[in-house]
Amino acid sequence: MKIKLYYVSNVDFSSSAMIGVANKIIAQSKAFNSYSIETKVFYLKGNTLLSNNEALEEYENNAKRRIKYYERIRREIEYDYSIENKNIIYLRFSYPHHYVVDFVDYFNAKNYLVFLEIPTYPYLSEWRGIKGSILRLNDFIYRRKLVDSVDSIITFSNVMNVFGKPTIVIQNGIEIRPFDTELRKKPDGSIVLIGVANVSYWHGYDRLILSLKEFYDHHPGGKVIFKIVGESPYIKILKKMVNHLGLYDYVKFTGCKSGVELDYLLYQSDIGVGSLGAFRKKIHSASELKLRYYCLMGLPFLLGVEDLDFPNTFPFAYRVPNDDSKIDLNGLLKWFDRLTVSHSDYILEMENYAKDHLSWKTKISPIIERISIPKEL
Repeated sequence: MKIKLYYVSNVDFSSSAMIGVANKIIAQSKAFNSYSIETKVFYLKGNTLLSNNEALEEYENNAKRRIKYYERIRREIEYDYSIENKNIIYLRFSYPHHYVVDFVDYFNAKNYLVFLEIPTYPYLSEWRGIKGSILRLNDFIYRRKLVDSVDSIITFSNVMNVFGKPTIVIQNGIEIRPFDTELRKKPDGSIVLIGVANVSYWHGYDRLILSLKEFYDHHPGGKVIFKIVGESPYIKILKKMVNHLGLYDYVKFTGCKSGVELDYLLYQSDIGVGSLGAFRKKIHSASELKLRYYCLMGLPFLLGVEDLDFPNTFPFAYRVPNDDSKIDLNGLLKWFDRLTVSHSDYILEMENYAKDHLSWKTKISPIIERISIPKEL
């Protein structure tokens, strides 16, 4: 029996802010294909709906896209239908509304196996302001209907039950690819911290900036640089903070980078920075993609929230409290010095750990197990 999986998202692959998410979806689809599951991915580029690089429909505006998007995907999947296949809908959650509820309910009734991936849970604290209030209202109205029509919820948080539905808990993975670690050289002797994100309040970079101010107040001759890679409205707030604190020589904003440009910035860095404000979303366990890429590149990192892939025995993460306290940068530098002595081949050690534990093929194995079980009627 052939297995066909339809990965449905409304992610705009052309948006610089969504590069990381787009790469994740592509890597997930490759992982499903590696299990001989024929995978078709639906996504946006601007106002054009595509599937596996084929343009299906272009919309005049966002309003028409919202109305027609899931209906067009439904027709495309139905056209591809064969009774001899095992058919799967894999829906990446954005927010509940009646178009997506109708879409999921339709395929549930047709006996498709339906997975709902919730990338961040809990998620309500991400929705702020007037738009956030509208999203919360939609969530209140439609969430129950959506959850009732799915077979399993996939989450990256360490919770066994979401909205009364048992979960499949997995961790984020990465596509394993080679890096030229010989480029990991810096001539000036500085220690460069790097944070890569679609920067938001809950990334907690303000904690690190305030900690840098305290560090330089006591160590004016220090050479610690923090590079922030990404763009968002919140960047303006961070830039004002940096200027106010007089840290413009020590905090650098690079804008959004990807591909070779991003790789080069990572090569020229010493320590990666994970999210330092998960507590602001009431999150106590997470699975950050960037930490996994730091690991693959042999970049030790700051870890601000529990991550099951990096237990206390993992020596290449400097753990900081998941709260608003300042970060002991002097302690971080001493830790890094000890690490480079006790693990002289730490770059290779981290790369091997990533290959053994962090690939998407490894991470989706619990989903593969669930696919092998018949749908409950």
